[in-house]
Amino acid sequence: MTIEKKKSAYCPMSPAVEQAARLLLCLGKNKKNDLGLTSICKEIGIHKSKGYSILNALTQYDLITKDPKTKTYSLGPALMPLGQKAREKLDITAIAKEHLQTLANETKASVLLGIINNDQFYIAGKYDGNDKLSVTVRQYQSLHITHGSHGKAIFAFLNEKEQQRIINSDQLFFHGDIESLDKKRLEQELKFCRKNGYAVDNG
Repeated sequence: MTIEKKKSAYCPMSPAVEQAARLLLCLGKNKKNDLGLTSICKEIGIHKSKGYSILNALTQYDLITKDPKTKTYSLGPALMPLGQKAREKLDITAIAKEHLQTLANETKASVLLGIINNDQFYIAGKYDGNDKLSVTVRQYQSLHITHGSHGKAIFAFLNEKEQQRIINSDQLFFHGDIESLDKKRLEQELKFCRKNGYAVDNG
């Protein structure tokens, strides 16, 4: 595993559409119910005037709702049928449910079913085998592909090209915050994972 950086291939995109998508994802990942304009723009790295224009446009289509009292924004009701459509198309939970619940019961642990897209791990299903102890994540929540033990397990078995691409992104959450990454420790953890077929996380 090397850490040399390479320039990414050119990919034409519409800046406004990209910013709108990042804004929606920002609100979706937010642990609080609502966010203000300043917080949103700071999170996705755009000027407040641009953020305000995008929010107004999304509000017109009910993709975003604005609380007139608190001046905060949250995801809108128009996303519900879109989410349902996506779920129907990607509903692997019905196929996997029985097997994963059996695994959860046998291991007395939480079992997650995820879909990987754009370096995000989307939790499509969660099955608990222990009513006293479980993983504190929600169904439909998204985590970065390098987050926690599942991130190590996924990364360990990617091909070298994919590993290098993720390393070049500098978005590495194997040990929590980006600043906490310990490369020597990670190398040992990946070797352990490849040998044993699973990864562990102390967090």
